Amino acid sequence: MAELVLDRLHLRAAWFALSRPLVAVLITNVLLIATHSPFGVDFLRATQLGSFTMDMIWLFSGLVLWAPIINPVPEAGMTSDPGRIVYLFLAAAMVPMIPGAFITFSPNPIYSTYELAPRVGPIPLHDQQLAGAIMKLGSIPVVWTAMGVIWFRWYNKDNQRPAHRRAPVRREDIDLDADTTSEHAVR
Repeated sequence: MAELVLDRLHLRAAWFALSRPLVAVLITNVLLIATHSPFGVDFLRATQLGSFTMDMIWLFSGLVLWAPIINPVPEAGMTSDPGRIVYLFLAAAMVPMIPGAFITFSPNPIYSTYELAPRVGPIPLHDQQLAGAIMKLGSIPVVWTAMGVIWFRWYNKDNQRPAHRRAPVRREDIDLDADTTSEHAVR
């Protein structure tokens, strides 16, 4: 179905380009940093349309991030299991920690939109620090579970032994003259 949609919308070449690991990691992390920069947040969160645009950018970014790993077009995704694990570790575990660290450990609020908003909960700095911590830690179960599943599938694929099948007994394999307790012995 995905191939049909991509063909009808003439997006097959674009999807194959976005499914390349280097392209995916660059696009995803550029969008992540841009949408978490003070300018990006203050500009987009000022209106409802801007907030919706930011959410759609994050949705697109997530699809691009996972495209090399979970691809509806098999020949477009990554085929190397060790490569998938390394890609996920770098693209989804390490690089996103950078903006998360800036948000979490900033001594002052970095988003004026949130600083000036009416308070319902914690003060802006604590709210920002909590959001940064969630950003840093929230993806860990998802990413590490995916890496674990890929690793176990890779391990099982490489360590499967072919099932030993017993060859059918042929008449010429039966030794009728053998000295055994049974009537027939199979060589």
